[in-house]
Amino acid sequence: MSMPSTTAGLNGLKAESVSDGSSFSNLWRQMFRALSVVILIQLYEIMKNLNLFGISILFVLFSVMYIVSTIVANKVERPTHMEKVS
Repeated sequence: MSMPSTTAGLNGLKAESVSDGSSFSNLWRQMFRALSVVILIQLYEIMKNLNLFGISILFVLFSVMYIVSTIVANKVERPTHMEKVS
């Protein structure tokens, strides 16, 4: 899901800003990946310490997050025409 959104975002930039936008996108993508691993581990440990079925609850949590992100992604306004990049 991140690749189409990254492509759409970079296509919306002017030609001279694409390299800056690409490096910015790569930086934040790596940071959010690292942060998501930390959050996932913390959620698992909290569920495990509460004697709940940690994996099952996390599966439901991520399923809900997937559904919400899919709905939000479909509501994003897409450009009707693309500028030619020279």
